[in-house]
Amino acid sequence: AKLLKGRDILLGWDEAIMSTQEYMQKVVEDVDDDDDFKSGSWISTTEYVNANGGT
Repeated sequence: AKLLKGRDILLGWDEAIMSTQEYMQKVVEDVDDDDDFKSGSWISTTEYVNANGGT
């Protein structure tokens, strides 16, 4: 992921990159739309984010 982010910045695509906080907010909002986010580690992460006010 870090390499992809670096590549995107070098190619001028950095405006399409979300901060980690923005990404996690999107995950919390869209968690039911993506099977990847239904795994145990993501469930724990989204529960933590929800329990702490989404930040």
